[in-house]
Amino acid sequence: MGQRSATRGALWVIPLGLVLLAIGAAVLVPRWIDWTHYRPELMALIGDVTGRRVAIDGDVRLTLLPTPSLRAEDVRLGEAAGERSPIFLRATAIQADLDLGALITGAVRVSSLRIDHPVAEFLDLPTGTDFLGLGRASLDRVTITDGEAGSPLMDAGDRLTAIDAELVFGKPGEAPRLTATFRHRTLPWRLDGSLGRALALSIGPRGGGPTLRLTGTVAEEGEARFVGKLKGEGSRGTELAHLLGFGVPKPAEGRFALDAAVDLSPEGLSLHDLTLILGEQRIMGAIGFAWTDQLTWHASLRANRFDLDAFRTPWQPPLVPRSDSSLPNGTLTLAADALDWRSGVLRQARISAAWDDGTLTLSEGAVVLPGGTDIAVSGAFLPDENWRFAGRGEVGGDDPRPALVWAGADPRWFPRGDRWRRLSGTLALSGDREHLSVDRLDVSFDNSRVTGALRVAAGDRPTLSATLTADRLPLDALQPLTPWAELIGGDGGLAPLTGFDGSLALTIGESLLVDHPLRDLRLTAQVASGVLTLTEATAHGFGGPEPFRLSGTVDATQTPPVLALKANATWADTARTGDLLHVSLPARAGLEGRAALALNGPLAKADLALALKLGSADAQIGGTWAPLAGTALLDLDVLHPSQPQALRDWTLGLTADGDGPVKLTGRLDLSRSRLYADSLALRLPDLAADARGTLTFPVGDGGFKLDGGIGISVLRPAQWRDSPASKARLADALLWPLEVDIAVRLGLLDQAPYSLTDLAGQLRFTNGTWRFDDGTAKLYDGTLELSALLAFGESEPHLTLNLDLKDAALGRATAAFFDEPDAEGRLSAQSILTAKALTLAELPSRLSGTLAAQSRDGQIGGIDLDGLRAALAPATEGNPQRSADRGLALANAFTTGKLPFKDATAEVTVGNGSATVTKLTATVPDITIEASGTSPDLGPLRQGRARFSLKDGDAALLIADRNGAGWQRRLEWSEK
Repeated sequence: MGQRSATRGALWVIPLGLVLLAIGAAVLVPRWIDWTHYRPELMALIGDVTGRRVAIDGDVRLTLLPTPSLRAEDVRLGEAAGERSPIFLRATAIQADLDLGALITGAVRVSSLRIDHPVAEFLDLPTGTDFLGLGRASLDRVTITDGEAGSPLMDAGDRLTAIDAELVFGKPGEAPRLTATFRHRTLPWRLDGSLGRALALSIGPRGGGPTLRLTGTVAEEGEARFVGKLKGEGSRGTELAHLLGFGVPKPAEGRFALDAAVDLSPEGLSLHDLTLILGEQRIMGAIGFAWTDQLTWHASLRANRFDLDAFRTPWQPPLVPRSDSSLPNGTLTLAADALDWRSGVLRQARISAAWDDGTLTLSEGAVVLPGGTDIAVSGAFLPDENWRFAGRGEVGGDDPRPALVWAGADPRWFPRGDRWRRLSGTLALSGDREHLSVDRLDVSFDNSRVTGALRVAAGDRPTLSATLTADRLPLDALQPLTPWAELIGGDGGLAPLTGFDGSLALTIGESLLVDHPLRDLRLTAQVASGVLTLTEATAHGFGGPEPFRLSGTVDATQTPPVLALKANATWADTARTGDLLHVSLPARAGLEGRAALALNGPLAKADLALALKLGSADAQIGGTWAPLAGTALLDLDVLHPSQPQALRDWTLGLTADGDGPVKLTGRLDLSRSRLYADSLALRLPDLAADARGTLTFPVGDGGFKLDGGIGISVLRPAQWRDSPASKARLADALLWPLEVDIAVRLGLLDQAPYSLTDLAGQLRFTNGTWRFDDGTAKLYDGTLELSALLAFGESEPHLTLNLDLKDAALGRATAAFFDEPDAEGRLSAQSILTAKALTLAELPSRLSGTLAAQSRDGQIGGIDLDGLRAALAPATEGNPQRSADRGLALANAFTTGKLPFKDATAEVTVGNGSATVTKLTATVPDITIEASGTSPDLGPLRQGRARFSLKDGDAALLIADRNGAGWQRRLEWSEK
């Protein structure tokens, strides 16, 4: 019994041992077997499982317990079809855990696939439908640890690293789930997704940042295709640029949002209905990629507003820059309603370009600048080592000045007024990194046209050259408001001339300077080593047949710059220049002469020498001139050998009887605000004049201001009678933008028969009114006080003349009127005369007024009082008839003797160009004298009569008529 029990216990040990032996064999025997010998069979098996061509370079191990598993080291998987064998994936080890139950039934089911440190190389773009097919095998889970991956869509050397991923297939009918982390360009990223027919992927940086989410469906319609939506959002858009290896501008730091429809097929990728927001920028359109033969792209984008100013700030460089910056072929169409650039707004910007094998072709690039000026460019650009380019440009607009101000140009260099309008032009551009050529330049503005070419060569010392031709150029309208003293005379001075070499050839067919036409203007100049050489500057049309010429050099290498300039011109040019400045130079038309100017020395203070040959006159002006400061100190010396000829040449018709040399000397001190004449003197045989004072030039819309004094020894107004100036309208000749306050001193005013001596007074002019105040003079040894007012209104000028004569010599007055200085006594007169005159010649004929004169005790020679009494005695009863003896007695009474009188009065009426003496009465013993006379031209009396009557007696009438320089008299009896 006991033995049977022991035997039964031993029998249990045998099956248990067999089981243990089987288990041990399952565990140990596979380890003892060298499965490497079965590598071909295993590669075929793994290839059958994965659907890929397989190569195993390392050891192979099979384990049955506790779970059947297969481990292969140094495994390579290639493409599933085709003759090529590019490496698709290389792994340190691949371990597959198999389902034992499935193996027993003959099926292969991989419950878990682990790939250690895989390195995936997508050498070609996918074109088939079996891109990730897994053959006959079924998988539950795939795990990847520390993997790497590269793609032809990525930059050379650009890879995904530290890939840890898990793909869980789940139950039948469920979509596989993918979770992965990786690093790209040192940035850590996380990927989550569902890989069923309804695909959903989400990718974003670990730690926060912009997130991209892709959703859609995968359809099999002959080939694989995905259609869905791509959305992105976040607050740090810079990380997306870092992902691609690009630097980023400031706008990418703000809000990031992306919304696009996605269409992916083996032939390409399309993002349409795209809306991209970067900071404040909104971009819409479509982007597409195609990779059938080679990778190409196209983009059609539009932005409502784009901030280019932000792109001018320093960019944030990528953490890992791209090693290959090559760009695949593609096309771009970009439009923006508004561009913010340089603190201005550019409108209607558009670009249409293509990139093909390293050449950028710009079909169109256009934009509307501030102010309405539009520009357009087209051409080709080859960014090789020389950066070559060639193209064409167009420009047009009503007023380009706002665009130039926006571009940073100094408006002080712009033309005056609004003449630079209606701008349009075309040009051809070509060059490289060292050269720029502008050919076929054709610019039109304000009915002017400029053509020519420009050349610019870069280098250590740039070179510029220009050849320009203008059919017409209105210089008066294009003169800039340039503060030369500030721009040239500042700290920099002309220093920019030392930084480049160049040349300019400019030809202007017609021009307009202060409404005066010029023609054939030519300018040729060169800049070399800081020296500006003006080879030739000429202009025709000032007045003479010869052109005005200017030449010389400006040495900008010295501080201050040194000038060596000379100019030559005819007197016609000089006189016409005065006309252009609205200054009538004192010289008759047609007078021949030449002027030569030399300017040498520093720009701050140069030596000036002007030699002027004017008719028979020689003028020398020398001294120093500071062009930038606008100051000069000059000596003036003018000599003419003949006074009559000088008056004919220099004045508007003055004449003189005497002959002899004329000399003008003086010293002139000029500044920007005044002209000071010191010791200015004019010497003629019968005239000496000197002047001293200041002339203030106008500022802005103001007028000239003259202060000082003038002295003249002799002045004969009769010399102006036939002068052209006497026929000019007074309002045109005298109504100037001028303010005058000068003291006048005149030795002799010789206007026969009225000669004034020692005339002095104060002459003032302002607001169209000439005023002569505090006037004093001597007339016939008496004192004359006078004042005058010449006012200009909207109609004729009006003259008011106040005269007050005190105690003039009666004898001088009778000599002036009768050429017989045989009267004695004192004469006084007082009056106000007015006139309205259009010209100086008409002034005497327009004078009107009354002069009241009186004389106290005096006598008149040539009249015998006793004889006059006897002749005028009444007839007696003894001799009732007048006889010839009485007539002879009356005649004798007017030949000798002196007639005393007292309290003589008279009125002189002036009007219609003549003066009439009326109501002249004088009281003498027993005789009454009444006289009158007429002066047709306000000169000496031409006709006079005096009536002498005796109380209770007869009356005699003395009638006198001027005949040449003498008088003819006759006597007539007159009734009482």
